[in-house]
Amino acid sequence: MPLVLGVIILSRIMPTLVQAVHLYVPSAPWAAHLHLFIKAAIVTAAWMLSYYGMKGLPVSIAGPIGATAPAWTLIGGVLLFGERLTTTQFAGFVLMGLSYAALSAIGNKEGISFVSNRYVLAMAMASILSAVSGLYDKFLINVLGYHPLLVQAWFMVYLVPTSGLVLIACWVKEGRSLHRPLHWRWSIPAIGLTLVVADVLYFNALGQPGSLVSVLSMIRAGSVAVSFVLAGLLFSEVRLPAKALALTGIMAGLFVITHATSDH
Repeated sequence: MPLVLGVIILSRIMPTLVQAVHLYVPSAPWAAHLHLFIKAAIVTAAWMLSYYGMKGLPVSIAGPIGATAPAWTLIGGVLLFGERLTTTQFAGFVLMGLSYAALSAIGNKEGISFVSNRYVLAMAMASILSAVSGLYDKFLINVLGYHPLLVQAWFMVYLVPTSGLVLIACWVKEGRSLHRPLHWRWSIPAIGLTLVVADVLYFNALGQPGSLVSVLSMIRAGSVAVSFVLAGLLFSEVRLPAKALALTGIMAGLFVITHATSDH
């Protein structure tokens, strides 16, 4: 966060310099800060649920569940903006449903119930909140007209208090001291850096004229293929061929849903 705050401060005192490197963060009214705090709260909740789900599930199960955000985004468009599903998109949902039924059957063989397992439910809720976050991004950037770097910078700043509140609540609930030592790992800054770079690219793509949040969400969901491969290479997870077939069906359904054109 210090780097982000540095960019924000430089944008106020040396705007020409920051604009030259395309990192200028515009000023914003107080209402915008409230909007961006809400954005941070949504993302914090999604991350907490996702990490909790990942804790108790194989990556090859958690990844496909988390990849459903584009479908929830489309459902949000139907419920909030009056969009209508085409016949092709409905077929895509059917394909996804069948693929998840297959993944559920595979999970049952590993003792994982998609109906009652709390880690599965946490991943599902995280996916829904990710879709809400995507719809909210579109609202902030394309409806309210906020600059992508403004959203990126202040959203990251407000992640600190929202995440900190969750951390304190968890420690208090578990009766642990707030002075527990942090065990340093290089994976900590590595995860943060990759998230920052990914968000910079995403917000800039979302700010382009004619950008479609459903298509961008689909592209982001494609990252599940990377985690799926790593699940086999690093964690030696079982039944990967059967899970790969189910994952292929899920991704095919998502592709159909997000790329279908209107019926004639």
